Amino acid sequence: GRVVFTLAGYPTTMRSDLADAVRKALGLPTSEELRPAQEYVPKNHGLMYYNFGRLLLEKGQEEKAVEQFRISVERDPAFKKPYLQLGLHHLRTGEIEEARAAFLKVREIDPHDAEATYQAAAANLRAARLDDAALLFLELAGEYPDRGGYALALALTQKFLGHEEEYRAILARAEGLHPPE
Repeated sequence: GRVVFTLAGYPTTMRSDLADAVRKALGLPTSEELRPAQEYVPKNHGLMYYNFGRLLLEKGQEEKAVEQFRISVERDPAFKKPYLQLGLHHLRTGEIEEARAAFLKVREIDPHDAEATYQAAAANLRAARLDDAALLFLELAGEYPDRGGYALALALTQKFLGHEEEYRAILARAEGLHPPE
């Protein structure tokens, strides 16, 4: 008994609009809302250099791979994957501050990237930035409350900080969660 959509005639280009209006009136998601989120499409050949770097990494040519990841970053600074690879490289070579910077850049691009958050927290631990590590592990444990690995990492960080009570409480909550992979 209530008009929710008007359409003059029945143009073929408006079929999806009519269907979406019906879905919306019924409280159902529209076709756009049902569509999966589009993954970022790198620009300026950034993906090509990134993929070439991954191939070189698989073949054990890490220095050449790092160069390709750096070119990928230059080509498309908004593409997060080469930053992640560069951060992992810096961790392997003991360049903790460079690793932290790379992981924090990924978090700047995508604040919900769990791997970058975890790696940034791990780099903070290695750099003895325990408070920063605790904040990142707390963020992960809050976003993924069923993952035991994040809870255990948070618990250990609390222990390193000397917060024995928080350590025990988090450890007790971590029991029964999915074990770390």
